[in-house]
Amino acid sequence: MIRHCRECRETFAASKAAAFCPGTSCRRDWNNRRQQRGAQLYDVFMTMRGERQLTTDLKNNQGINLWTVACQLAADWKLEDEQQRGGRRSYQFIPDLIKAGKFAYLAAVCVGVDRTGRFSKPVTRKASS
Repeated sequence: MIRHCRECRETFAASKAAAFCPGTSCRRDWNNRRQQRGAQLYDVFMTMRGERQLTTDLKNNQGINLWTVACQLAADWKLEDEQQRGGRRSYQFIPDLIKAGKFAYLAAVCVGVDRTGRFSKPVTRKASS
């Protein structure tokens, strides 16, 4: 099957259905960018979720909302993609990944623990189709 590389736009013959790059160089560049961006977003989200008091202090004392920071990072990356990559997506499209079974846990039963240490009601999530 004939495809276009997500990284360099070259046309190539894919031998596997999941192939998105013609070679190692393009795949490495693609994954390095995702790794770098993911690390930045990971730090923001882990601070936001794990350091609640710090997050509140940043918002109240310095006017820094970490959710806004995460959204601004995404907006900056989208602009960078438009300017440097001809508008090609630098991320994997989530609905395609769900269809491919990469997010099977979304249909799992989630059991949480409430503030008192007791188990909360099981919640069944249904994966969107």
